[in-house]
Amino acid sequence: MNTPARERWHVARTQPGKWRIGELHLRRQGYKAFVPQIETTVRRRQRFHLRRVPFFPGYLFVFFNTANTRWRAINSTRGISTLIMQGETPLPLPIGVVESLIARTDELGILRPEEKIAPGSSVLISTGPFANLAGTLQKLEPNGRCRVLVELLNGSVAVRLERGSIRLQD
Repeated sequence: MNTPARERWHVARTQPGKWRIGELHLRRQGYKAFVPQIETTVRRRQRFHLRRVPFFPGYLFVFFNTANTRWRAINSTRGISTLIMQGETPLPLPIGVVESLIARTDELGILRPEEKIAPGSSVLISTGPFANLAGTLQKLEPNGRCRVLVELLNGSVAVRLERGSIRLQD
């Protein structure tokens, strides 16, 4: 006995650097598309810029039912390279994976950290002039800021940062 197909999230590979175009065109076709994003700091022309990039570079999520949707059209959508397949049909993601990512995003679509960071934790700074430096969290302040002890120039320096600019170090 076959179980009825239902709408599920699937993964589509995007063309290099075309995730925004792919998401836009999928939505124009009536598909529900989702690209979890994070903020990162890039340095260009001696200045730091905050930039939104995909959490899973080169991929986005599409919500559809394989039984009653013309899903082959997704492969020819601008910005999309191909759907991730399982044999002849798109591979559905386990229920709850994308939903948990959506629950962790804010109104701008930025993925916020889920982990609990406590003083004494080893953290990695992800934005600002200290981006990609490791340090030790000293204090979480009630105003949304934190103090991190960073090793710089053979000494330790305490740096005050926004709470969203740090994450646990792997």
